[in-house]
This record gives sequence, structure tokens and C-alpha cells, in this order.
Amino acid sequence: MDAIILAAGLGTRLRPHTLTTPKPLLPVRGRPILDWTLAALPASVERGTAVVYYPAEQIDAHLATRRDVHERTALRQQEPRGTGDGVRGCRG
Repeated sequence: MDAIILAAGLGTRLRPHTLTTPKPLLPVRGRPILDWTLAALPASVERGTAVVYYPAEQIDAHLATRRDVHERTALRQQEPRGTGDGVRGCRG
């Protein structure tokens, strides 16, 4: 099974926290939001794709440390274009 994690938002409502850290990496109870999301995925998920925009490098680096999902990739958007575009970009 595949999972798509939409993580390309700018997090404008969480400023100033998101000026240097992307929203998916902000800590909640000591863990990044992205970790909570990955931990909630069913065990049957073999491949996870995170749609990212700002700053993609930090999310890429964090995903590389995770072992929850067998195959992890980050799909970078050149500009944020909404949920539909993020899902459409994951078509293989």
C-alpha cells in the first residue's frame, strides 16, 4: 500500500515558528508532526511519498532517518499549488 503525505504548505498561521522550520518538523510533545503522521500509518504501508515545498531539504533529511516505511521519497513542488496538484504529482 502507498501513502501520500501532503507537507507542502508554508505554515503561515504558525509564524514565526515556521520561518526556519517547516511545519511538518515542528515538535508536538517532543516529536515532529511528521513523525506522528508516519507512526499513525498502518503497517501495510510499504511506500510513503511526502509532497514538500518549503524548505524541502530539511524534510528530505528527516525522512532519510525514518524507518517506519520501507520506501520513502519526497516529491518537491516548484511552487505550492494546492492539495489536488500534490496528489496529481504522485501519479506513477
